[in-house]
Amino acid sequence: MINNNLVPYQSTLINPVNLADLLVIKNKIKPKQKVVPQIIDFRENLHDLKFIKKEDLTPGFSTLLDQARSVAWLAPKSMLSKSDDHFWSLETNDESCLTPQLRRNFATGKRPIKDFKTDDLNFRTEPALHGGTGFLVGKASDKETKYLVTAAHCVCDKKTFEVDLNKIKNRWVVFDYCMNKNKEINKKFSDVYEIKEVVKFKYDKEKKGADWALIELTKTVKGRTPLEFEEYLDSMELGDDVYMQGHPECLPCKYTHSGKITKFKDDDTLFTTLQAFPGNSGSPVFNSFGKVIGIQVRGYDNYYVKMVTHKIATKPVTKKYPCSVQNIKPVCETLNSLEMRIKPTKAKRIVPPPKVEHIVPPPKVEHIVPPPMVERILPPPKGRHPSPWQEIKQHTLMPIQIAQDFIDAPSIEGGFCCAAWSAAYTIGACILGPALVPVAVTAAWPVAFGVTVVGLGTTAISMGIAGASVDRFVLNK
Repeated sequence: MINNNLVPYQSTLINPVNLADLLVIKNKIKPKQKVVPQIIDFRENLHDLKFIKKEDLTPGFSTLLDQARSVAWLAPKSMLSKSDDHFWSLETNDESCLTPQLRRNFATGKRPIKDFKTDDLNFRTEPALHGGTGFLVGKASDKETKYLVTAAHCVCDKKTFEVDLNKIKNRWVVFDYCMNKNKEINKKFSDVYEIKEVVKFKYDKEKKGADWALIELTKTVKGRTPLEFEEYLDSMELGDDVYMQGHPECLPCKYTHSGKITKFKDDDTLFTTLQAFPGNSGSPVFNSFGKVIGIQVRGYDNYYVKMVTHKIATKPVTKKYPCSVQNIKPVCETLNSLEMRIKPTKAKRIVPPPKVEHIVPPPKVEHIVPPPMVERILPPPKGRHPSPWQEIKQHTLMPIQIAQDFIDAPSIEGGFCCAAWSAAYTIGACILGPALVPVAVTAAWPVAFGVTVVGLGTTAISMGIAGASVDRFVLNK
């Protein structure tokens, strides 16, 4: 079942050190208001992640499934029985579920509590068993390996801090212990291996010191890719996003999200806000690039009983009680010494600048030059027929204009031509005038009279112009 209070893994939180800060940002509650703590369980079954938005999953659903195939459950041999030559079966009952386990734990604690409810508890019907978690390691290019990494206290004695041979002999390395697509627990396993030896380990006596072990299996694991380590371990910073895959309470494999790095203690240890439970020891811790940066090794009490409702719930991870993670750097160095890894760790990850989207300019629109404007010739305004006096004026000015053109020409020919034209004009007027006498009663008689008078006057002017032209010609010679 998907938790309704789920906060996406890729969140905008910078460094959530307690649950109150989470709720202030998530629910937009003002800091001055009182925040009633709500328990948020950040563990999910992998197949339930299909119901979460893809953009909220980093590095992606298919990658998470591939990583889970390389995560193993270190199970006590007493819990598995070989059903045939190729399969082992998990033997469970109602008393092995999470709810009865918690009831027994609280009933036998320092402050025994018997009356409590588990109605809101996630995974309460799933089997909560014993053991730890491990994950496959090897060359980055290999698709098979026989080496596994886990927390040292899963294979060592907690008093002597040395390898415990009894633990090694009584442990199966089981893959595919998870919920299937039908939300049923996978209880039949084909990939089950025994531990051959502990190749190298480091288990400090200090409470928060180094805690890791490299294990060799009796057979090579095929069809499962070793997890890839982060090469730029020095690039980790406070507030970086982290997630984890493993078996909390030895439940079927869980994806734990919404973690942040809160502190770096030394080269061996860092602290996060991941919710870690018994059984998570040895789980791989990933950064937002999907690369392993550490091994889950320690946590604190994870459940408590509410005082009012008497319901059992998960505790929030705070700055005071963080989750302790073993840095993967010493494991990388060990793998390099065994020639099991090609790429050495590097100083810092060079993050390329964000790509600037190339803006394609719009296509150029060809400028269309409009055709030249043709002046519109307007017809003469419509009106009455011109009056006789207007016709007289027109005929009077025409010969004078023509005569002026001939005067501008410095030749005697121009003067004689002007005189000849005027004489012809006068003769025509004299002939035209008498011809119009019969129609004198009409409005045309002023025209005839005016033309005759103008013709006589023009003749006199033309003769004068001709004489002036002769004089001008002689002077020019």
